[in-house]
Amino acid sequence: DIEFASNTETLSPYPIFPEKFDVLRTGDRFLPNGWVNTRIDENIYAGASDDFYYDGSNSLKLYDNSNATVSDVKVKIEDTAYGQVQFRFYIPSGTAEKSYFQLRSSLRDVRLLNLCFDPNGQVQTLDGSYNFQSDIAPYNHDEWNNLTVRWDKNCGTFRIQLNSVNHTYFEMVNLSEPIGSIRFVAGNTSQQPGSYALMYIDSVNFTAVGIPEDIEELKLQNLCISIDEYDPVTRRAGDVFFDTDPSRLPFLPFGKKGISPDGGLKITPNFEFYTAKDAMLVSPIDGVITKIGLDIQGDYFIEIRPDINSKWQVSLDHVLNLQVNLGDSVAAGQFLGNPGYWDDVKGRFELQINFNTDHIFVAPFQVFDETFKSIYLQKITRLISDWETYSGNTDAYDEGNMIFPGCYFQILF
Repeated sequence: DIEFASNTETLSPYPIFPEKFDVLRTGDRFLPNGWVNTRIDENIYAGASDDFYYDGSNSLKLYDNSNATVSDVKVKIEDTAYGQVQFRFYIPSGTAEKSYFQLRSSLRDVRLLNLCFDPNGQVQTLDGSYNFQSDIAPYNHDEWNNLTVRWDKNCGTFRIQLNSVNHTYFEMVNLSEPIGSIRFVAGNTSQQPGSYALMYIDSVNFTAVGIPEDIEELKLQNLCISIDEYDPVTRRAGDVFFDTDPSRLPFLPFGKKGISPDGGLKITPNFEFYTAKDAMLVSPIDGVITKIGLDIQGDYFIEIRPDINSKWQVSLDHVLNLQVNLGDSVAAGQFLGNPGYWDDVKGRFELQINFNTDHIFVAPFQVFDETFKSIYLQKITRLISDWETYSGNTDAYDEGNMIFPGCYFQILF
């Protein structure tokens, strides 16, 4: 196990996150206010680097060539249900020992997330006792890598993004523990002569995220398709198609957890419907078409905003027979196209709500026009009930854990 250096200095509740660490003078290892660092001797320290690795600046340098302890730096952050830490890291080739990034509890010495930067070039997840759990993705030696960690305590997950590529969700442990600090660690755990850990860090940024306050700006008026009582003759509930396979749900709720193709955790960040192929998709809001793109499946996605400058994004993914163009104004209920291909008998599409960023997903019923909300809540409730009766599986949808019909969470991050 790694022996950690003791540090009794109180962490500042108001950390300063410099865009770069060039506020530090060459040869001076002190960090900005709020950061706690380790300075023991020339074999182990964390502080400003004399090496100009980042745009001519003194990046944060963690170095350990000792056999007694580790090099670490940490800073206190605000506990939040939805949060994000971003940073850049540089690990030179020839580094033989591991470095770590941790999110730690403010209540006790517990690592709520423990990422390892293996000297072989792999970012890994470890448990709180430093036991290997899984590989995430490779990083690049001798160049700057960008890493983002997002957490959603309500959903119980972490999400990792490395060099702009999203990777699988990870289940959180100790959900009741508040995330109280960020910690970077470098340690010569092998204690072999000449072996060392070395890591440069820069552009550290922490963001706390909450439920958007200007929610009044967006008002959904429908869910894009017709949803009615199930008809056993057509095997349809309005436009929603019921498969003969009882394991194939006709509707995936917002926040549904499942298994991704790579075996990791998958969370549905939208409403996903499996429909009749001739279903007519209509706009759920009054707004402007701000983006149109071609999916790899050969169908389209459409982004609609209430106005051109709005932070709200309403997206329909998997659309065929497109009826609108970029820049068009649309009215709620206006025909946009037909569902994308799923198989020979049915299509599918997704309705997704984002606020300000592609990474904040909002439950559709969180932003529904009150005039129509009760109508569509009843429609989704009946759709779920009809499917559970049809399939003979009363546990097909976990309604007891839904905050709205079809929604397990208010937002996902």
